[in-house]
Amino acid sequence: MSSASDRFLIICGAEKAGTTSLYGYLATHPDVRPSIRKETDYFRSPEATLTGYRACFSAPEREGALCMESSPAYLAEAAQVAPRMAAVVPQARLVFILRDPVDRLRSAYRFYQSRLHLPADMSFDRFATLCLDHEDGRPPPTDLNIQPWHLGAAARGRYDLLLPHFRAHFDDTRIALVMYPDLQRDAHGTLARLCTFATLDGAHFSGLALARENVSFGVRHRGIQRVAVTVNDSLEGLWRRHPGLKRRLLATYKRINAAPLQQDPLGAETLGRLEDYYAPTLVALPQLASGSSARALSNQRDGSTSA
Repeated sequence: MSSASDRFLIICGAEKAGTTSLYGYLATHPDVRPSIRKETDYFRSPEATLTGYRACFSAPEREGALCMESSPAYLAEAAQVAPRMAAVVPQARLVFILRDPVDRLRSAYRFYQSRLHLPADMSFDRFATLCLDHEDGRPPPTDLNIQPWHLGAAARGRYDLLLPHFRAHFDDTRIALVMYPDLQRDAHGTLARLCTFATLDGAHFSGLALARENVSFGVRHRGIQRVAVTVNDSLEGLWRRHPGLKRRLLATYKRINAAPLQQDPLGAETLGRLEDYYAPTLVALPQLASGSSARALSNQRDGSTSA
């Protein structure tokens, strides 16, 4: 079990809901000790120990610095991760960003396309249908060669089924729920509230320019993108130390190989299936988080062109 001097802030999800941007913002704080890799995925392993987890973070520049990481798969694998996390770092503070489930699924589809995990000609409607079929126990056509993780994308929006696992092991005072529209519209205000939650000095973010990260975009040439993805992944440590360098190189790369995102519409049948699938989630949202932001998330989408 961790000692009283250990301080941890863990962004646990959801996937494609702004976790990379939030990690990047918080990593600039002088009292934050960010993980060496943004996604440690440490608690996805049953062999998690405090010594091993401490090794996932950069060297502290200040005594008592807050260790911070962001692994969206934690929420996806809540049943396994929550008890492991509670056993190793019971005093950790957890952050969950919740996004409209259909918009989150669309963003995941775009991200998987940009990472070349899906066939180039697969539409969002087709992908959503396969994900729903997967939840119904129907396997995809064998010729598509899609990994189970990607087919499980729809289930990662079922916050009503996933969050209770963490609430069973962590007191509500150690759990912060952030609504994706709030993070998009008022990042500074969201950071101020999170600093209070994490006992950080929020003055650091006053007037600080904030740039979103990991925003999906279309690609013109998949061969070039394949090389770019490999290079990007291999140099993550460099990008974390020099985020400005990555932003400049990415801007240049987009001028060469980026393509506009499509609208990615859904047919009436698929949209109806998704609305039925997520109905319990939307009903539960006001209970998951109080205030107008929770109601806004359940009543409006954040836009089909948003990544």
